Amino acid sequence: MGNETATMEVNQEAIDKIKHILLKENPILFLGAGFSYGTKNAAGRSIPIGDGLKELILSELLKYDIDSEEYQELNKYPLSKVCQYVEDEYSREFLNDFICEVFRNTTPHDYHFNICKFNWSKIYTTNIDDMMETVYRQSGKDILVQNLSRASTLKKNCTQYFKLHGCIQNPSGGFTFSTAEYIDSMLSHQDFRFSSFNIDIQKEHFIFLGTSFDEVNLDYYLELYKNAGFSSRGQLFFISPNPSLILQSKVRKLKGNIIRWTTKEFLHFINNNISQQVDKSKNTERMLFHRGFVTFDYFKKEYNDNNLIESKLYSGDEPIMDDIISEWDFKHPIVDQIVSDISNRRASCFTIYGKTLIGKSCSLLRIGQELYRDGYCVILFNGRDFDTNVLKEFVAQNKTKNKFVVLIDNASYFYNVISNFKHLVSGKTIFFITTSRTYLHTRKRYALLNGSFKEYFFDSEITRPYAQIIVNKLREKGYLGELAKLADEESKLDYFVNKNDLMSGMLELTYGKGFIRRFTKELNAELSKNDMRLKSLLLDLAIIDKAELASFPVELIAMLYKTNTNDLINKVSNYIKQTKNKNYRLRSSYFTSKILDDSGKEILARNVKDILIAISPQVIEKSKNYWTEMFETLLKEKFLSKILKIDKGNIRKLLVELQNYYSDTSYYWLQLGLAEQKLSDYEKALNHFRQAEAISPTSYHVQHAIGRNFMRHANSKRNIVESSNLFKEGEKIILSLINEKELFQAKSHSVHCYLYEKIYFMKKFQVDPTNEELKELKRYLDQLTEKDEEGVMVKDITNYFYNYLNGIGKLSMIKVKLSDLNKYNFIFQEYDKDVLLDYDLD
Repeated sequence: MGNETATMEVNQEAIDKIKHILLKENPILFLGAGFSYGTKNAAGRSIPIGDGLKELILSELLKYDIDSEEYQELNKYPLSKVCQYVEDEYSREFLNDFICEVFRNTTPHDYHFNICKFNWSKIYTTNIDDMMETVYRQSGKDILVQNLSRASTLKKNCTQYFKLHGCIQNPSGGFTFSTAEYIDSMLSHQDFRFSSFNIDIQKEHFIFLGTSFDEVNLDYYLELYKNAGFSSRGQLFFISPNPSLILQSKVRKLKGNIIRWTTKEFLHFINNNISQQVDKSKNTERMLFHRGFVTFDYFKKEYNDNNLIESKLYSGDEPIMDDIISEWDFKHPIVDQIVSDISNRRASCFTIYGKTLIGKSCSLLRIGQELYRDGYCVILFNGRDFDTNVLKEFVAQNKTKNKFVVLIDNASYFYNVISNFKHLVSGKTIFFITTSRTYLHTRKRYALLNGSFKEYFFDSEITRPYAQIIVNKLREKGYLGELAKLADEESKLDYFVNKNDLMSGMLELTYGKGFIRRFTKELNAELSKNDMRLKSLLLDLAIIDKAELASFPVELIAMLYKTNTNDLINKVSNYIKQTKNKNYRLRSSYFTSKILDDSGKEILARNVKDILIAISPQVIEKSKNYWTEMFETLLKEKFLSKILKIDKGNIRKLLVELQNYYSDTSYYWLQLGLAEQKLSDYEKALNHFRQAEAISPTSYHVQHAIGRNFMRHANSKRNIVESSNLFKEGEKIILSLINEKELFQAKSHSVHCYLYEKIYFMKKFQVDPTNEELKELKRYLDQLTEKDEEGVMVKDITNYFYNYLNGIGKLSMIKVKLSDLNKYNFIFQEYDKDVLLDYDLD
């Protein structure tokens, strides 16, 4: 213990840092070969590391005498080269069988069990033995071993153990010892384990235990850490009793920390200094924070009243909680309305929608702050994976609050999760308040109709009362600028009332008139340069903005552009801004149009493909995380054709090129089928839909696509006999979905599809329907109007139906009550076929 005390005195600053992070945050543990040093395998022999394994391979596997020329020559090479030699001369299986025998059934030391005294969310390792599995099993704790190139989702809410270099429990996956395998793991876009490490190393705190980082591929990932930038990355800690000069040099360059402990000393520290001090009641809150849920208690604690907050809100930056607490925001009238509706329990989900950059995010945070002051427990979701289990657990264990509010910005992708969430947990009430852009909200809102929800349109128009609020706040903060020169108050109000939206008014006030022209000129100058990396990154950001995704993940920049990414980000700093979760997006939609117009469609398709390849290992079907949202949005045939304007042939080519990365995902085959359908190749489309069905046999989306494909195929024919057979096949599938599905979201899309295709069929082939048949169609339509008479999709299909009745002289058969006339005042307006079809399910 004397040596341990002396060591701790030398490393006290680093020890204080690691203690704070272990107690307050959720670091990730990385285990190297030194962690298993000294343990024994099933035969009672010590587990070899480094040269020890190399010597065993030479003497016991290859049977070379220590004095032989072969032994002497091969022993000069590193382990990776020797493994490569064995594979080349014999086979990979020959080497793998021997390695499994050496590393199987490893017996841990007593101190190894202390690792379970801390609730690690993730552990990465280059070790291939099974010691950690034994430790967790004998400690009665769950562990999810990630030893495949694709993610395992067998267990939830337990420690994930990533085995980067292989696992003796899965020898068919191979082991990373050879030089070729090191390089393969660096270049692979399809390995979930390395992709996850790639992402985590750029954002999370890491503790490295028992590794010298000699492995070339792990050196590569440390380069990613270096490129991530100080504002994004966490802290690194290296636990090593005798760090090499090379390791010390690397750590200094990374501004990391070295603690001169052995594995045993570190695990004793966990047992004696961490596990005893961890507030078990705070474990769930810490896990909640790590999953991206941040309580307003945290914001209040982090806010320093003594600091003079100089907000960047008026320069176009994203709002942060310091802006709200310091009251730099303009309080929109919608805030009081929603706070009142929540107090009166008008619904359980409250949704604000409108166009981008008009103040929705500010209002969301302001509503949260008002409710927090009123005694609600307010939680802001900033994460990528909406973990409902950890949220429910936090609510259930909270002994001081009964009313909870969850805030979600850009929430349309999570509408299904919100709708299915049990709003009453152990006698407690949970409200959701969300924002979304208009297009995405309109398409996804039907998921919310299964529950209790209220929606609010956030108009970009600035009313006179709101203009007064804005002017008063600018005066209070000393930011009137040019407005101070205006003689009267009415002129100041006119300035904002006459603007298209708040953002354009504030940017002009901040940067002066003609700022768009100046910024565009600067951007043109950058785009005219032959800097392909800069152009490509700007295009990536423009694609994300056009897709109405929340932001471009900071880790993705390093994944796509590999080196010198800090310099790259600095070059585009005038055109981008960092979001509250430290990702990036373009500063203004003005830039988006210019960048997209400057790019050819082939280049556009290439960048979409590169993004989708880079994120592919993180895409887990049916998982509601941001990677999957990016995948589903960017892969969508409708987005590629209607928004990016890529032609049908290039869309199909793009999707085919992605097959190796997404062939086990039903959504991929669904979109490929839709692309074939757009090319009028209905047989190929059906084949791809069947492949999607094989992966997800109970998927409503897939069954809907199959039924719709039959009907669209029918409507493409000229012969009514051939068409009728196809139509009946599709009609049977769609009607079964309408009659079986209870969820309004499913029923609404299927009814919409059925009515459109049925009417199109009758019009094309001049089929004269009976009154009973028309009344049956009306009954299906009524199922929509009764539930959501104000819905845009419902209005469009209703208009389409009534126009059809009017065209065939059957409008009089539908009896409309005088009191219901207001519901149908939109009927006979002009409708666009493309707009109508745009609401169909994709």
